Amino acid sequence: MASQETKRLKVSTLLDADLKHKDIASIVGVSVAAVKHVAKAKREGKDIKRKEGSGRHCSVSNDDFIDELEPH
Repeated sequence: MASQETKRLKVSTLLDADLKHKDIASIVGVSVAAVKHVAKAKREGKDIKRKEGSGRHCSVSNDDFIDELEPH
């Protein structure tokens, strides 16, 4: 499980325990905004997992990268 997903699950659990957003942010090590995002997703019944395909894609093809690593 990814570190961010673990943090979101911890935030979710602490939200269920009715802790304040500021306290949850301190405990988990995330911003208050991140806690609010998880709280909103839970309130709206949305999944708190990372969206499929989000994040930066590899800008270097694997073959080119491997060729650069191999000694000539």
